[in-house]
Amino acid sequence: MNLRRSEADKQFLEQLYRDHGDALRSFLLGRVRSKTDIDDIVQEVFTRLARKEDLEGRQKVDSRQNRAYLFTAANNLIVDMERRKAIRREYCAAKSNDLAGTVYELSPEVEVVAQEQLSTVKAAITALKPTWRTAFILSRFKHMNYKEISVVMSVTERQVEAFVARAVAKLKKTLEAVNKGQEQGGSRR
Repeated sequence: MNLRRSEADKQFLEQLYRDHGDALRSFLLGRVRSKTDIDDIVQEVFTRLARKEDLEGRQKVDSRQNRAYLFTAANNLIVDMERRKAIRREYCAAKSNDLAGTVYELSPEVEVVAQEQLSTVKAAITALKPTWRTAFILSRFKHMNYKEISVVMSVTERQVEAFVARAVAKLKKTLEAVNKGQEQGGSRR
């Protein structure tokens, strides 16, 4: 297939785009939510048209027939796109079901270790200084920003930032020490 186009072909495609591009986008707007998808579909319609062998024959056809061709091609691309999305959704759902099944099949040993780790984290948070603990919990578990926390705690945002940073550093240090102790204890067995 010769993809080199004559000047007349290029002008024809440009004129077709000028005449019907906006109408095609409006047509797609009612059927496709994403502007990016609309742009992709319009580009693909004109790319496919440019690849057609009988482009010279298209130039001789009535403008309404060319418009119908563009809209039909766009509609077919939407159908293809939706079909691919449905297949992708089904695949992802199947994969997620596969993963969900394995997540809940934890051995009793793994559950015990997870419970111990959770207890360790809770104890480490409880052991923090009250201001650090409050700032940390509001930030990490209540998803409040520093400004909101500063209002609740009646302190400055910088103080909140410092409290959270100190809490994180202390928790990290505590948990690293616990993990190191478990590794040393486990290697002696």
